[in-house]
Amino acid sequence: MRNPLHSLKKRLARLRRFPSIGQRDGARFVLDPANWIDNRLLAGAPYENAQLALARQLIRARGINLVVDIGANFGLYTVLLGLEPGVAEVHAFEPVARNYNQLLGNVFCNRLDAKVTAHRLALGEAAGAATIHIDPRSTGVSRLDLAGAGRDAAVFTQRETIEVRRLDDVLRVAGRSAYVKIDVEGGAMGVLRGMTAFLAANRGALQVEISLAEAGAGALLAQFGWLPAGVEGDSFFVKG
Repeated sequence: MRNPLHSLKKRLARLRRFPSIGQRDGARFVLDPANWIDNRLLAGAPYENAQLALARQLIRARGINLVVDIGANFGLYTVLLGLEPGVAEVHAFEPVARNYNQLLGNVFCNRLDAKVTAHRLALGEAAGAATIHIDPRSTGVSRLDLAGAGRDAAVFTQRETIEVRRLDDVLRVAGRSAYVKIDVEGGAMGVLRGMTAFLAANRGALQVEISLAEAGAGALLAQFGWLPAGVEGDSFFVKG
């Protein structure tokens, strides 16, 4: 049910001309009132509360010390999970220039420079260049393929040429306990195919947004020992 107070706060936030500082769970974020997710946070509206609570629970229960945030946007997961005391290292991947610059600002605002390495990259199953399509009112839904967007393609009025890499070529680690979050707007299968060495060599927990066209993701993960965690909502998998 829509909260009238949140609706009012979101409308008021949109009147601001410049980015503002908002707070969430003790962290500070530079937020753009005109951007959809940012606007929700500035209004204090719920956003992925259950997912983040479960992420923290899994990190603490499993002694996870490495976070990999794929599709980091402005850094909500990067910052909130990076502030977990047991987490020593975070790798955040975000290809869109505007989001990436905002991500860097939020890492700085929360004094996470020593923990976080930000990569201005998209991840996939092969290296190369690609065009990403951007909705300027909601830059968190930027995507490479408009065919499965589930919304009017006309809203994606901006484009950027970005670099795509395989995670296995960027981050070579083994024997780690990791939390991996993948939110890449229909590109999850490509990301997973490009990180099979990582999946084979590490354990922990994985949160992945899977579209209806990516039903094979569970089978691919199972090949490397990652099994459903048995929770509702976003797909969570665990290993070890």
